[in-house]
Amino acid sequence: MALQVFQSLWGMIGLPRNAPAWSPTEQLDAIVDAGFDGASISFDNPTAAADIARQAADRGLRIEVVCYPVTPGEFDDLLVVLDQVPGIAHIDAQPLLRTPHLDVAAKAIQQWYASADEAGLPLLIETHRARLTCDILFTCELLDAVPRMRVTADLAHYVTGDEFGLPLSERNQALIDKLLARSDVFHGRVSSPGQIQVPLRDRQSEPLLELFSSWWRRGFELRRAENPDAAVVFTTELGPPDHWYGLLDPDGTERTDRWAEALDLADIARSLWAAESPRDRQGQLS
Repeated sequence: MALQVFQSLWGMIGLPRNAPAWSPTEQLDAIVDAGFDGASISFDNPTAAADIARQAADRGLRIEVVCYPVTPGEFDDLLVVLDQVPGIAHIDAQPLLRTPHLDVAAKAIQQWYASADEAGLPLLIETHRARLTCDILFTCELLDAVPRMRVTADLAHYVTGDEFGLPLSERNQALIDKLLARSDVFHGRVSSPGQIQVPLRDRQSEPLLELFSSWWRRGFELRRAENPDAAVVFTTELGPPDHWYGLLDPDGTERTDRWAEALDLADIARSLWAAESPRDRQGQLS
């Protein structure tokens, strides 16, 4: 079993800080130079995304395909495009289907899995606000309804969306544990009850980073125990200010260097995988 660390292209919008923005090819080159194993690419425009994905694969990067299906037909159309894309590690679905009915949601997920099986591609359902998995209680019910459902754990959305307080309640920890037990991929971001993305090394963020690190460590442990031969993916995904993720100072500049924070998160994930405490590496990562 190995840990593979990916970087989100969405998280590179507007980078580098205080300099002309990288082009897509420059983003890919930066990902390679930083030692990432793969790139997370949004397929909201499948044709354009497929071209970038092929460029990423040419550089030796694995591909996380992020998609936003509503109907089985839309998902099938995407799979036709993906048939021509090399190096796909997995599909990360953020379903835009919104329904309060568990049976409707479960049927759609089962249909997507059937199509992904036929295409020979691993499928994961991401935990995300404004998606099918917006509510953590509903998502946990989906896990029961669809036993084969596997998760991309972006737990930041529940800390903010469900306003998780500290210390964490037993109820909330139990819900997170249920998700972690079905998670193959982890998206790296730290959030608070009131902000989807907080600066990684602010003093106020320290207990939050400790909380998220404990979850990632636990998720790695569970995956190792479940399948010692499986790869685990950790994707650093720090969003830009124009998507209401990154914070701006009063003068309009980003408060933190998202690229430096992405590299920091990557090192934290690797240290957790190696059973090192990120606190012991504070001096190296700051």
